[in-house]
Amino acid sequence: MNKYVLISFLCFSFLEVCSQEKADSDGHNKFYYSDGTLSSEGVLENGQPEGYWKNYYESGVLKSEGNRRHFELDSTWKFYNEEGIITQLITYKEGKRNGETRKYNNEGFLVSLIPFVDDRRQGIEYNYFNNGVVRSETPFDIGHENGKAYEFNDKGDIITIRTYQNGILTRQEYINRKSPEKEKNGLWKEFYDDRKIKSEGRFKNGERDGYWKEYSNKGLLLGVTKYKGGQLITDAEEISDLEVREQYYPDTEGQLKFRGTYRKGLAHGTHIWFNISGDIDSAKVYRNDVLIARGDLDVKGLRQGEWEEYFYPTAELKAKGVYQNGYRFQEWVYYFQNGETEQRGLYSAKGKPNGKWKWYYESGKILREETFRNGKENGWLIEYSDTGKVITRGEFIDGKEEGDWLYEIGDHLEQGVYEAGMKQGKWEHFYLSNGEKRFEGEYFDDFEQEKHIWYFDSGKKMLEGKFISGVKEGEWRRYNIDGTVMVTIEYQSDVEIKVDGIKIKLAEKAKSKNKG
Repeated sequence: MNKYVLISFLCFSFLEVCSQEKADSDGHNKFYYSDGTLSSEGVLENGQPEGYWKNYYESGVLKSEGNRRHFELDSTWKFYNEEGIITQLITYKEGKRNGETRKYNNEGFLVSLIPFVDDRRQGIEYNYFNNGVVRSETPFDIGHENGKAYEFNDKGDIITIRTYQNGILTRQEYINRKSPEKEKNGLWKEFYDDRKIKSEGRFKNGERDGYWKEYSNKGLLLGVTKYKGGQLITDAEEISDLEVREQYYPDTEGQLKFRGTYRKGLAHGTHIWFNISGDIDSAKVYRNDVLIARGDLDVKGLRQGEWEEYFYPTAELKAKGVYQNGYRFQEWVYYFQNGETEQRGLYSAKGKPNGKWKWYYESGKILREETFRNGKENGWLIEYSDTGKVITRGEFIDGKEEGDWLYEIGDHLEQGVYEAGMKQGKWEHFYLSNGEKRFEGEYFDDFEQEKHIWYFDSGKKMLEGKFISGVKEGEWRRYNIDGTVMVTIEYQSDVEIKVDGIKIKLAEKAKSKNKG
C-alpha cells in the first residue's frame, strides 16, 4: 500500500472532524468534504474512530471500508478505485498490516499476493498473470528482498532467477528462453520438484554447446560434459593437473595397451584399452575413482557404439544407448536412481531428439509422450497427472503448436486452436472444480479479438468487453457475483474515457495514474 494512502487513512479523523462542527464524540458520525459530499462515516468513542468505517471519494464512490478495534485498523480492509472497483484487500492487526495483502487489476483479476508481519513484507510475494498462473515469486525478510526470486512464463516455466541480499540485487540470470524461430538459445536449467538444479548448460541455435553439468537431488555434482554443435566432446576436461599413465604389451615395440588419466592417485577422466593390433578395444570414464561411463571410442576419440552411464558417486545405471560419431543415436533410455525408467526415446544421426519420446514418474506411471523431428517438436504432445488424467494435449508442426490444444493451468482448463504457434479463433477456459465456463473469447494471430467474457464459478458473468487486435475498445462491464452491473467502463485505444457514462478528464486520469 502506498505511503500516501496510509497517511490519508491514519489522519482522516482529524481532517474530517474539522469539516463537521458538532461531531458526536461517542456515537455514529458522518463527515463531509467542503462541498457537502460525504467523505466518511462511522462510530467515535472518546473522539476516536472505532468499529466499522467507510471512506468516500468526492464523487461519492466508496473508497475504503473496514473495522477498527481499540481505535486501530483491524481485520480485512477493502480499498476501491474511483470507478468503484476493488483494488486491494489488506489484513490488519493492531493498526499494522499482518497477513495477506491482495491486489487486483480493473478487470478483477488477482495480480499480487503479499504477506506482511507488523507492516513489513515477510515471506513469499506472488504476482500473477490474468489466467491465474504465477508470474513471479519473490522472498522477503523483514521488509527486504532476500534469497532467490523466480520469474515464469505463462506456461509456468522458470525464465529468470534473481538473487537478493538484504534488498540488493546481487545476481540475475535469464534462462530457458527460445528464439523467435522457437529454437533453444542461451542458458537452460532443469530443476527437481524442490527447485534444486538437475542440469544446466547452454544451447546455441537449438543445439547443446559448451559445458553441461548434472546434479543429484541433493545438489551433488554428478558429471560434466562438453558439447560443440550438439556433439559430445570426449576428454574435454582440463588435464593440466592430471597424471597420464600408460601400459604396453610385453615383447612388442612399444605397442600401447592402456592409457588413462589420474588425479591425486585416483582414476579421473577417460581410460582407454587397446588390442594387440593397436585398435581401441574399450573405454571407461571415471570421476574420483568412480566409474561414470563405459563404451567404445574411435581413433578420433569420438564415442561409438553402445554406452552406459552411471550416477555419481553411487554408480547406479543412469542411461544407456548408442553413440555414432560422438552423437547420441537411435534409442536411449534414462533411469531414476531407484532403477525405474525416467525417459526413453530416439535420436537422429546428429544427436537431436527424433521420433517418439516418453517420460515417466518415479512410480513408473507415464508422465508425458511427445514426438520430435530433428530436434523440434513435431507431432502429438500428451501430458498426464500422476493419476493418469490427461492434463495437456496438442500437436506440434515444426516446433510450433498447431490445431486443437488443451492444458490445465492452476484452477482451470484451457482449450482452443493454434495456427503456426499463434492462438486463433475461439478459446474457452473451464473451472476444474465444477466444470463451469471461466472464460470465452476470440483470437487472431495471438491477439485478443472481439468480445471476451469471464465468468464466476457460479456460471454468472464477471467481466465482458471487446478487443480490437489486442487493444480494449468500447464498453466494458464488470459484474457483481449476483449478476448486477458493478461498473461500466468505456475504452478508446486501451484508455479509459468514460465510467458509468461519465467522461473522464484526461488530465485527472493521468494524475491518478502517476499517483499509482
